[in-house]
Amino acid sequence: MSSIKYGFYGIGNPGKLALTRHSAGNIVLEMVRAAYNLPAFQSVTNGQISVGTGILLFQSGVFMNESGRAVVPEIRRHRDTPFAVVHDDLELKLGAVKVQHQGSLKGHNGLRSIAKALGGDAFSRIRIGIGRPSSRDPETVQGYVLSRFTRDEQRVLEEETLPQLLEHIESMISTLT
Repeated sequence: MSSIKYGFYGIGNPGKLALTRHSAGNIVLEMVRAAYNLPAFQSVTNGQISVGTGILLFQSGVFMNESGRAVVPEIRRHRDTPFAVVHDDLELKLGAVKVQHQGSLKGHNGLRSIAKALGGDAFSRIRIGIGRPSSRDPETVQGYVLSRFTRDEQRVLEEETLPQLLEHIESMISTLT
């Protein structure tokens, strides 16, 4: 039996896109790691991992549309461990966090990739609100999700998103004991 009670798998983009809104899942997991004083992330195939008492954090190191290729092998490696995918969500205002245990992928290509690799969408997600630009024009939306958070928006992630996320993580872990 594993000492890991829950796995949290962040998705985003690598390289110069690592600090963009679309990488909010990975960005907030770094904040979680620091808040729990977990070991630094260590490189593994297609990502980075940090394991502490009862918790596993994984940051995908591949492009969003290929998330399944990175996340699913790690999920299978820890197959007896419940998990949630942490990702950006345009439909939630910046600072909002929502847990969803299955259902619609809401057009999110990273979630689609994971669902395809898993063979279904019956997995938990933690949706990290990044807000939405006023225009629904696809090019505008793409430019928005691939832009970096402003300093004020980073402060919202730290002061509003992180406390809610930690609360959800504690709740998800406590339901197992």
